[in-house]
Amino acid sequence: MNVINKCRTLSVFLVILLAFSQTVFADNKQTNEATVNKHIAEREIEEVDLSLLQKYMKDHSVLALIDARTAKEFNAGHISGAVNIPFNQLDDFYKRLPSEQSTSILVYCKSGRRAQKLVNLLMEKGYTDVKAIPGKQLNYQEDKVGFLNVD
Repeated sequence: MNVINKCRTLSVFLVILLAFSQTVFADNKQTNEATVNKHIAEREIEEVDLSLLQKYMKDHSVLALIDARTAKEFNAGHISGAVNIPFNQLDDFYKRLPSEQSTSILVYCKSGRRAQKLVNLLMEKGYTDVKAIPGKQLNYQEDKVGFLNVD
């Protein structure tokens, strides 16, 4: 009887320990994600050369332009020629990406944060020439999005 009680006590202890460890690891994962998001938000996204943006406006084939915002935001207005691939749905929209992984790709969103996240994901998938356009280089109007200082 004494051994049975010890086994029950040990079993209860292990169940409690397992539940506690899952809570700790879940909290740690959320903390890590928050740290990454904060780092992306705080890091200055390097401006894209205006001449490249001007070339794109004249000829959309010079690079691939991806809008990392939601479908609702995209449908409300986007840059001409852009393809909508929400940053958190890359796997669902993978077929919209250029097949050649060396293709120049520019990614934008309103602030640059989602764009930078998508850039990181694309680089993990093997794309080599991917940059985010910082929000300060974009002009958002009621139903249009465009590049600032580009004719």
